[in-house]
Amino acid sequence: MRIKPYDELTFSDDYMFYKVMMDKELCRKLLETILGIKIKDVKYLEEQKTIENDYQSRGIRLDVYVEDDNNTIYNCEMQATETNNLPKRSRYYQGMIDLTLIKRGE
Repeated sequence: MRIKPYDELTFSDDYMFYKVMMDKELCRKLLETILGIKIKDVKYLEEQKTIENDYQSRGIRLDVYVEDDNNTIYNCEMQATETNNLPKRSRYYQGMIDLTLIKRGE
């Protein structure tokens, strides 16, 4: 596998995507632009967040996990290759995120 020189990296390359998205202000502005909403502050950013709820279930690794000042969770994924299972994978990821946010008995 060839390692790209730094000056050839684009936003869709893992390293550059993480570097840009881990900057709170750039992340906030990008989310606002894509979603057409206003976000006062991004208070929690985590790259490569892994969620494994059970040893028998399929875990997930989220590219960038973001929480805003209203406790809204954003999962930012870079999809650089064509895939036919994106809708199913998106629903699975959302379900796994929801499982981590819901307390027992809720």
